[in-house]
Amino acid sequence: MIDATRMSDGKLVYVKRIDKNSQELQIISFLSSEEMRRDPRNHCVPLLDTIPDPSDPNTAYIVMPFLRYVDSPGFVLVDDVLECLDQVLEVGVRLD
Repeated sequence: MIDATRMSDGKLVYVKRIDKNSQELQIISFLSSEEMRRDPRNHCVPLLDTIPDPSDPNTAYIVMPFLRYVDSPGFVLVDDVLECLDQVLEVGVRLD
C-alpha cells in the first residue's frame, strides 16, 4: 500500500494493488455500495475507486481514504513497534 494525493480534490488517499478476481475486492465493493454505506452498522473503509492495471489484466488498484499515519498515535512499548513491523512484513510478503 502506498499513499498518494488524489488529483481531483487534493486529498490524501491509499492505493493498494489487488487481484481483480480476489474475494477482498468483492467484499470491499459490496460494503462500499450505496445501500451498504447507508447502514449505520457499516464501519468499513470505503472504496473510492478501482483502477485496472493496463499492463496486467489480472491486477487492479483500489483507492481508499487515507486514515492515519502508521506512527500516530506514537509507539509506547517495544511490543507496539514489533507488532507494527510484523504487520508490515506480512503485507510485504503477500505483495511479492
